Amino acid sequence: MFKFINNIFDSTKIYFLSRGIAWFDFDAVVRALNYLCSRSCASGRDLWDAGVLDGVRFATSPAEPGYILKLLWYLGFLDLRVEDRRFLYSINRRGRRFIEAYRRDNNVARRLFLEAVIEWPPLIKMLQYIHANEPIGWRDIVSDLGGDMEFWSGVMHELGFDVEAGIKKPYNEFVTPVCLIPIGRAFELIEGDRDSLRLTKLGKIILRERGCRKFEIVKNTPDIPLFYGLLCWFLSESKRLWIAFPRVDPMILLKPLNVLKRINMSNLEEIIVYYSELVCSESKGRIRLAFETVNIEIHLEKTYQPVNAKIITNGKSMFWSAIDLARDSLQEYHVGMLIRESIAFEHIVNFFSSG
Repeated sequence: MFKFINNIFDSTKIYFLSRGIAWFDFDAVVRALNYLCSRSCASGRDLWDAGVLDGVRFATSPAEPGYILKLLWYLGFLDLRVEDRRFLYSINRRGRRFIEAYRRDNNVARRLFLEAVIEWPPLIKMLQYIHANEPIGWRDIVSDLGGDMEFWSGVMHELGFDVEAGIKKPYNEFVTPVCLIPIGRAFELIEGDRDSLRLTKLGKIILRERGCRKFEIVKNTPDIPLFYGLLCWFLSESKRLWIAFPRVDPMILLKPLNVLKRINMSNLEEIIVYYSELVCSESKGRIRLAFETVNIEIHLEKTYQPVNAKIITNGKSMFWSAIDLARDSLQEYHVGMLIRESIAFEHIVNFFSSG
């Protein structure tokens, strides 16, 4: 069982925002972004053929530049599109801003990069772990955080995510010491040798500031299905759930609920759905019977109130987005906001109940 990564949403973010990374080198970052500044797009193979990373310690094969490009995409410095199975990256406004700053003042550029890495879930979770257990060695990170990801990857696999069961990534024996820890060191977030890691004063300040946040921006793409991870989190963490969407297919909740109930990770008892249109072929009666098989009472309430934003709440947290709760929406590009300890909960429920 898990010890430090304690919910499905965190594990989804950690895995899907680190898949395809391997190592970190700040010089490689600068070279890659400099190269992309003069091109509309490029692949990892293009960087290899052009010798962009020649002399960089880990750039020893044509596959290696792709790992640094993927990391820069996760951190928000690059955009990505796929053509004929080729991953093509282009520099965006944030990436150009970094390179322009680097050409003027290396310290300013490093601060811009720091702003990106402290928003990256895989690194933040490692910093939280080190802070709670310091001094700690890198092998402990692999054992504890890697062990948690080994557990959660199995759960994600059963829930239908494109994840191989039983993997530790990103907290495995390679990525931890040559990517995650070097990032922490490069930006003075951690100190000490690899067997005695501690947070620096800056690292502690950053964690303290993040702990005060009550909201989180959630970005969903076809390759990074954070909305489905968030939905599974609500299903696993709630006893009662309120859902307000204009287009709703309640049946898409059944597969994750069947898995979560079977592995004793959900105590959900009741779902209240406010909707304008049901987009499934089942009748209300059959929907209710289907949810009875997982011991959940579902209430389907057609509302005549205007429903534009889409809302999920359990009374403690609320997710607000533009995504539909329908099969064709889970793999689309969407942005939403997760608000923790939502003070708007009662107002929202009263609004739809009065419809």
